[in-house]
Amino acid sequence: MKQVTLMDLLDSSIFNTNSLAPTLYLSESDENYLNRENKDKVFSLVKMSEKKKQLKLSSLFKIFSKRKIYDTSYVFEKVVEWCRSKLQFVGENDNRDVIFSTELKNAMGDNPYSNYVLNTLFYSYGYSELIPYKCKTEESKEQFIDETSIIPMVYTAYKLRKSLRGSKWYYRSHPHLSKEIIGDVCVPMAMAVIFNELSKRESIEEIAKEIAINSLKDFIDGEVIYYSIEAEKEEFEKISNILDIKFVRLETEQAQFNGKRVMVYANLPVKTCAALSLLGYCPDSLRNAREIYIRCFGSSFMTSFSKYLVEFYCTKVLAYDVEIKDMIEYNKRTSSEYAHSFETKKNIPLNIQKAMQESDFHNFFGGFVEFDELCDVKKIRVLEKEWRALAEKHFNATKFNNVSLRFRRLGNHKASGLYYPAFRCICVDINNPSSMVHEFGHMIDDGSLSGIGGDYLSLKPDFDQIKEVYREHIDSIDMLKAKKGKYSADYYKNATEIFARSFEMYVSKVLGVSNSLLGDLHSFEYPDDEEFMSMVKEYFDRLFKVLFEGGKSYENECNQSDS
Repeated sequence: MKQVTLMDLLDSSIFNTNSLAPTLYLSESDENYLNRENKDKVFSLVKMSEKKKQLKLSSLFKIFSKRKIYDTSYVFEKVVEWCRSKLQFVGENDNRDVIFSTELKNAMGDNPYSNYVLNTLFYSYGYSELIPYKCKTEESKEQFIDETSIIPMVYTAYKLRKSLRGSKWYYRSHPHLSKEIIGDVCVPMAMAVIFNELSKRESIEEIAKEIAINSLKDFIDGEVIYYSIEAEKEEFEKISNILDIKFVRLETEQAQFNGKRVMVYANLPVKTCAALSLLGYCPDSLRNAREIYIRCFGSSFMTSFSKYLVEFYCTKVLAYDVEIKDMIEYNKRTSSEYAHSFETKKNIPLNIQKAMQESDFHNFFGGFVEFDELCDVKKIRVLEKEWRALAEKHFNATKFNNVSLRFRRLGNHKASGLYYPAFRCICVDINNPSSMVHEFGHMIDDGSLSGIGGDYLSLKPDFDQIKEVYREHIDSIDMLKAKKGKYSADYYKNATEIFARSFEMYVSKVLGVSNSLLGDLHSFEYPDDEEFMSMVKEYFDRLFKVLFEGGKSYENECNQSDS
């Protein structure tokens, strides 16, 4: 028998390399796959998580009672006491020093109030029950102290009752026989913390600008404010650049022009100054040590300027925190229900599987499309046609690539529809398809503009007015005042629920849609109010123009979560 050699095998068709694998015909561009740069190489086959926004509460929210966040005095005192808890005084009697904890320094940030505190020297004048300190702003801080200002001397105390603030008292060990005003060293610290918390608030520029412009309504003539003093031109130009309002100088001094008050810089509204300070403009109220001294150690524990900042903190930071907390709990509750109505059923009948595969909903929802086994395929086809008509006429046939749609039995959830933000899934009860537009509204709310899940439109400043009016309406409903449980007044006042209902009302009353995908909008949760509908129309007109212009496909980028 002949021995088969290696050469015989190589020459034979038995070991033909072409028979082992298909021939790949590489194009010129495909040749690049043989030599890849690091930025183009695949280092992991694990799918990156979708980009999501983490809902976070402000750092001090936990120290307040939710019921008292609109009480400015209460809120301010809580911040003062928090600052006091982060202070340390070391040494004994005449040699005491003030030490700021790292946490307190970080909380105060970098602003006029924190500069005042951190550039202040504390001198101990011996022991007394009030632990007095003679405070003096360090003169070398030229960038902070006006040359013409008198550097204030403050006698302060580490532990000082609120009733003593701003009063004149003797210190037993004081070297001079005169009464001195006692201040609280933690007041300017608290203002620094509040200022810093406001500066970190999402969309603070938009919020502060709106406050400033609204506070100038007595002066604004269209988009113009008039002034007459030439020396004030430089300051008004700075404000003009910030607020996008034109300041026009009149040739003669007068109190009014065109029915509007003429602006004098010295009379710039205090509320305007407070808002401008959050936009990088430093008003006279914060320009030197003496001005800040007046606002922290005057006869009142809080002057009007500081009081406005605390008011902004309550209404724009803490109130926002409450909405964030409600949204976190809302998402947590819906996520816990996820498994019961989201997981794909087993043993789905073949005719239903075929209907799912061929569904027209795939042209609008790029995720999974599922029908319950009890669904009537003929009725499903009707819904598909109704959605296509709605989507083509009003949503520009937009496809949401990462959104799933499931028609399920939701009886156990006592709901006609559900939206799961964590999974970008719309669930519609097979016995009540009229919930679909409502749940679609929830999906639109959930980061549809930015492409970032959790970046809720309902938490943006431009939706605040709608929420405010809607919540006033819910508060007027007697049947909800004593109601407890899932569908209490708090449920209806949740930001994303307000958005979804407003969306329904817009589609029905403004766009004129009336089909199986919309429910009856005549119950108490849909206000029959012209002013409210006017706000809804204005808001969603703008949103639709941005969101549905161009018929884009929307999907979240595959990036790691936002911090």
